[in-house]
Amino acid sequence: MSLIQKYGKAGVAVVFAGLTAAYAALGGDQHVDPVEWVAIATAAAQAILVWLVPLVPSAPWLKTAVNGALAVLGVLTVAIVGGLDNAEVVLMLLAGLSVLGVGVAPSASTTTAGPGRAPVTTSVGWGSGSPRVIDGELVTR
Repeated sequence: MSLIQKYGKAGVAVVFAGLTAAYAALGGDQHVDPVEWVAIATAAAQAILVWLVPLVPSAPWLKTAVNGALAVLGVLTVAIVGGLDNAEVVLMLLAGLSVLGVGVAPSASTTTAGPGRAPVTTSVGWGSGSPRVIDGELVTR
């Protein structure tokens, strides 16, 4: 299994966190104001949590949901605190694109259900409707 197949969702989140930080630092007035710091911190939290949250057989959508929840909070914060100008709209678009990217990226996680239980590997391929593989078995539900 390649690194992209295993860490694709986290990799996409890291790329968008980097794009958010670069845009905040280099775009507009080339000064990172408090609203942009919030956007950067939210994007970094999205990347960290997408990496930390495992894929589990019962909820393969969990990484995308966590990323989406943080994106919504980040967008609301940017809109409420900073108002809406072109810079904030771009930050909101980056947050939305991050959710879409994480949703379609591949990923795999190995988790245990408890002490004495065998580890279970869950993986999803490219695309949100892609088949899931759990311990080498194709799951079609």
